[in-house]
Amino acid sequence: VITLARLVADGNTQKLGIDFERVFATVVKTLTIRLVLAIAAKEDYNLTSIDIRQAYLQAELREDLYMRMPPGLPSNNGELVCKLRRSLYGLKQAGREWALLFSQYLVGWGMEQSGIDSCLYTYHGKWGKKLLVLIYVDDALIVDNCSALRDRFVTDLSKRFPTEDKGALYWILNTRITRDRSALSLDISQELYVNDLLQK
Repeated sequence: VITLARLVADGNTQKLGIDFERVFATVVKTLTIRLVLAIAAKEDYNLTSIDIRQAYLQAELREDLYMRMPPGLPSNNGELVCKLRRSLYGLKQAGREWALLFSQYLVGWGMEQSGIDSCLYTYHGKWGKKLLVLIYVDDALIVDNCSALRDRFVTDLSKRFPTEDKGALYWILNTRITRDRSALSLDISQELYVNDLLQK
């Protein structure tokens, strides 16, 4: 029998100013999502999504952090401690370190970060080609008017981070997306969310 487990840090023991400085996670504004969806519907842009797997494990740590090893490992009559070189889920700064790393990658790829919503990135290529990326922690909504440009971006991204291409956008943040591209219309519904509330 093979048992899989994820090593998670006990962030509750971290102390501000010693083990971490700032806490932040990238969450695109709902208003930005609605605005971009409206533009995509009107201009008949493609809507797709991706997911970065194990996102918080990708960033290197800036602080010197040490962690007790989980119980059950051989200890030679002493307590095992390890120095963390990469971020772990559970660390206070994990979300911020991932956000900084991902932002650095996107800007390096040629995108511009919005000054209004820091989770919106835009790319303007030759001949009017456009690519917009909206970040929600480790998920991204991609809006484009050129499938080849979008495929190149996802291919490049997959070489750097473990990426799952989810294809056409049907759901975002528990909101269902229904499109009629021939009519240039798009409907959003929170029926699932409402039903969950009613059941509770």
